[in-house]
This record gives sequence, C-alpha cells and structure tokens, in this order.
Amino acid sequence: MVEDAQGTASQLPFIIGVSGHRNLDPNSTQALRQRVREALIFWRQQLTDTPIWLLSGMAVGADTLVVEVARELRAQWGPDSLKIIACLPMDEASYLQDFEGLKFAPDAVTEFHAHLAQLRHDNDEIIQVQSVLDEQQLATALADREYGEARNHLYLNQSVFVAKYAQVLLSLWDGAPSRGSGGTADAVAYKLGLPLQWPLGIANPALAPVSDFDGQQGGVVHHIPSARPDQPLVPSALAYAKLPVTGLSGALPEGSGLYVCHNHDDDSDIAPSGFLTQEFELMLKELRFYNQHARNIEADPATAWPAPGLQESQRIFLKADAMALNQQTRYRRLTQMFFLFALIALGLYEVVSNFLELSTGSWLIAIMFAAMLGCYAIIRFAAKRELKWQYQLARGVAEGMRIRGFLNLSAIAPSPTPLIPRRFRQHLPLIEHAISVAELDWWRAPLPENPQLIRTSWLDDQRNFLNTRLRLKEPRRLRLSERFYKRPAWAASVCERWASELFNAAVIFGVTLLGVLLLQYGFSIDLFVASKDYLMYFAQYALMAAGAIALWGELAGYDTTARGYRSLEQLYRRAQYLLDGELNESKQAMLIELAKEAMFEHVTWTNSESDNDLKQKQ
Repeated sequence: MVEDAQGTASQLPFIIGVSGHRNLDPNSTQALRQRVREALIFWRQQLTDTPIWLLSGMAVGADTLVVEVARELRAQWGPDSLKIIACLPMDEASYLQDFEGLKFAPDAVTEFHAHLAQLRHDNDEIIQVQSVLDEQQLATALADREYGEARNHLYLNQSVFVAKYAQVLLSLWDGAPSRGSGGTADAVAYKLGLPLQWPLGIANPALAPVSDFDGQQGGVVHHIPSARPDQPLVPSALAYAKLPVTGLSGALPEGSGLYVCHNHDDDSDIAPSGFLTQEFELMLKELRFYNQHARNIEADPATAWPAPGLQESQRIFLKADAMALNQQTRYRRLTQMFFLFALIALGLYEVVSNFLELSTGSWLIAIMFAAMLGCYAIIRFAAKRELKWQYQLARGVAEGMRIRGFLNLSAIAPSPTPLIPRRFRQHLPLIEHAISVAELDWWRAPLPENPQLIRTSWLDDQRNFLNTRLRLKEPRRLRLSERFYKRPAWAASVCERWASELFNAAVIFGVTLLGVLLLQYGFSIDLFVASKDYLMYFAQYALMAAGAIALWGELAGYDTTARGYRSLEQLYRRAQYLLDGELNESKQAMLIELAKEAMFEHVTWTNSESDNDLKQKQ
C-alpha cells in the first residue's frame, strides 16, 4: 500500500537506504548527526541535478536520525532535492507495538506519530513492504510482542527491501553481528552478496539476491561506525572489499568507509569487487549525464503517452520519453545537415576537375571545402553535445521502465534474474536502475491478475506498434521526414531499391560510355562522340547517389531496426496465442522471458546505433 505518493520531481532519482541500530550511544548522537549530514552532502555533490530518494524503516534511533538530518538538508537544497520514503514492515498499528515501553526512547510512540504526520504533510511517501507470509503466519507476526520468527521475518523482509533498492546503503553500524533477524548486519551482508537465513525458512522470492556472476545487488554500503551504549565498535567484522574513491568527487567524510563486495580484494575487472566498482562509477556518470540534460525537458500532457503499470514513476517515464523524442529530432536534423553537406562535397568533387582552368573552378573548390568543413563541424558538434547518446540513454530509461510497467500490470513480482543480460548491463547500468525505480511501483500497490488487460494494454498494443513500423506500403499520410523514421521497413526497402537501381544505372552508363569509346578508337566511328561527357556525368552522379543513399541507410539503421522489430513481433504473436486461460506460473515465466527479449532487442539496437553515431566518423 502507499499513501500520499505525490513525489518530488520527474528526474531519475538516486536512492539511499538507511540501516542502523535503534539504541545508539546518546553520548555520540551529535557527532553521528554531523557524520550523517556529511555523508548526505557527499552524495549530493556527486549528483547535483539528481533528487535523492531516502528509504527508511522509521524505527527509533538511526532510521529517524537520518530522516531528521535529511529534512534539515532539504530545507536548504529545495523541496525537489530529496524525498523520504518510509518503508514499514507491517501496518502502522502493529508496528507501533515495538515503540511502546522503550527505556532508551520513552517518547518513541509520540515521535513515531509525529514523523508519519510530517511525512504526509510534506508529500513524502509511506510504503508497507509486502511479505509472503500466509494469513495465519501474518496474524501471528502482528500479534507477537516477543520477536518470534514470524515477526522477525517481517523485519528481515523490510531490511532486505531497503538494501535491495538502495544504490547506497547508509549503515550506522557497530560492526557486530545482528542480534535477531532483520538487523543492520543482515542488511549489510545482503547488500554485499552474503546469503541470509530467513525465519521460518520462507524467503521472499521478490527479494531473492542475484548471483555473484550477475553482480550481487550492485551499489555500495556507506558505513558510518556507530556505537551502542557501553559497547565497543567491532571493526574486525568488516571483511569486505573497499570501494576506491578515485571515481568520486570530493573527499569521503572522515571516519566512514565504502564497501562493494564481500571477501574479494581483487580490483581487476573480472572479480566482483572490480566490475561492481566500475559499474557503480559508470552508473553515477550516466545518471549525472542523463539528469543534466533532462533538467529542462517536460512532457507535453497533450501528446504524452503514459506507460501502463506505472504509478509514482510515471512522471519519470514521461520525461524520459519526452527527452528521447526531443533529442532524437535534434540528432536527425543534424544527420540531415551532415548528409546535405556531404552530398554537396561529393557532387562538386565529381565535376570540379572539369573547371580547373576556369575561375569557376576556384569557386567550386571553395564551396567544396566549405561543405567538407561543414561536415567536420557537424561531427565535432555531435561529439561535444552527444545528442545521439542523450537520445539513446533516455530511450533506454523509458523502454526499461515501460517494460517493467508491463510486468507490474501483469502482477509479476520482481525476479532475481535481471531483465538485461550481464554483458550489456555493465555498460548500461542506468537502464537497470530505471527498471528498479519502475519496479518500486509493484511494491506500492500490486495490481490484480487480469489476462485480458495484459493482452490489450501490453501484447496488442506492442504488436500494433511493431506492425505499424513494419508496413511496406508507402505511408502517404506522414510527412516526408517522418516516413523514413516511423516506417523503417519501408525506408530500408526504398533505400535498398534506390541504391540498387542507381548503381545499375551507373553500370549501364559506364558500359555505354565504354562502347562509345570503343567505336571511336577501335572503329573510327564518331557518331556518338558528343555524348561522352554526358554519359560520364550520368555514370558519376548515379554512382555517387547510390553511395550517398547507402550511407544514409547505414547512418539511419533502417534495416537493423526493421529486423529487430520483425523478430520481436513474432514473439509477441506467440505470447498472444499462449496467453489464453488462467495466468499460471508457466505463463508468468513466459511474460518475463518476453520482457527480457524486448530488453535484449533494445540494448542490441543501442549498441548498433552507437556504432552509427556521427561522432564515430571523426
């Protein structure tokens, strides 16, 4: 369930989770608050255009201490800079039992009510983390006041949820093992890839860890040593690989440490600690880049097309979609200008030799070099502004969120197997993060199973889109500039036909010219001598035009896009056929595989398009 999920901004957020002790040493509270403040400022400095989402269990002690500091910083940074998401392990009334009668926090109940009231007032968010306990087990857990296995299951469920979705787990921890399930040590262990023992032997599949090969959970643990009353810190328990801060701006706050992996000190790119560090740093770089360019873009409500299955993340999706369309248009115009200049330069190159003895030749050479300089300037501009990368990254964010939204619509829980294959995810970590943001909507309010809605809002809709793109009939209702981009199959066939016909024409003109020369010099027949220059021009320009059209087809990637659409349309058609009847586990697995195929197709397209970027021509 979710309350007052108004959100703060449509930028893609950076997520920080909180895990820490309830009974902190009161003698070190002020120093701890300062360290927490420095930690939040440190991460804010990494991503100045990016809102922070702070996940907190709202327990006494570390959870609420961090929330209080976050509110103070939000007052300085602005209301859209930070959003607090309370992640409760159970309903408020049952959770409140654990705040009653605490000797180390006698005002805990009053403060809990005040914190939740403030969350609602500030349009922050409250999520009750779903569990997999059955009705009887849940009733036992909610009534339990002795922290039995069922209740501890809910606490571990909450701790793992926060650790899973946080890119940075802010850990206020003394280094000692947990005293019960769901403690800070468990959250840290899960984040860094160690297995957990679930109470009752019932693990939540939606929170199952990914494999070491897949890169564990990704993200880092930011450890702030925090003592409990009359108990020493235990630094020796930190048997984890540190994250080097070479890829981060500013100095890490004194006394804290960053950790990426368990028991792996090898920083090579094949060891988990090595590739997780690289992936985290690349994710920060991509998130900075994306939000910097998305800052001034807003979706037009009149033309925006919301993604089914998204709730709070809908505005983030709409901005990503609007940014992709905007930057795609700009890059296409740039490509058209490059093509025009290249065509002018090629055309003049073919004829300038005929005018070298005339003053006209100087002008033609000047214009030719000006066109070549125009091509060079466009390539440099494309490299500097990275318009295509902006378009590709925004499209990746939008498509990742759209596809996860389809799974939300299908009431399919998050899977431990990521939607993007490992070999692509390490280069596109931002898309994986966007999928996780959309995945949070599944936790907010799961939708009931509705195969008909899945068919109409997902499968039918995507098939209609793909079939529209694959039409071979000339789309006369579209503007000429839109025809080649919205009908890639038609555009690929047109470019192939024109290039082939012009090449054949060049061959015919060339053969004809050869025949004229043979008649002139072999048989002294001068009947067609006057046509030599014209035949040469026709052969040259036909060949040049064929090459130009082939170049355009390569830059636009029509054929690659159309082939991907065809294979994906076939999979959607097959899924439509198999979806009849009840949505059982087999059909859910089919839809997950379909989502993976769609993401695979998209990241493959991204890689292919990157090779055709104008900046690669320099």
